[in-house]
Amino acid sequence: MDEPTTALTGREVERMFRIVRDLQAHGIAVLFVSHKMREMLEISEALTVFRNGKKVVKALYPNSTSARSPMP
Repeated sequence: MDEPTTALTGREVERMFRIVRDLQAHGIAVLFVSHKMREMLEISEALTVFRNGKKVVKALYPNSTSARSPMP
């Protein structure tokens, strides 16, 4: 999803995040592209940051359930 929350209200964002969490619970990956760091940290299990087309950071979010296993 590319900037999916831009046109959504706070309530709509909460609903979308519930749907994304349900997908995650079923083992379905979601690519979430955003410049809103607070939202990304809330919904993400892992983060990859690109700058000028180059990967500059790749990390698991500390509170994620997947933090128990190494990132490929």
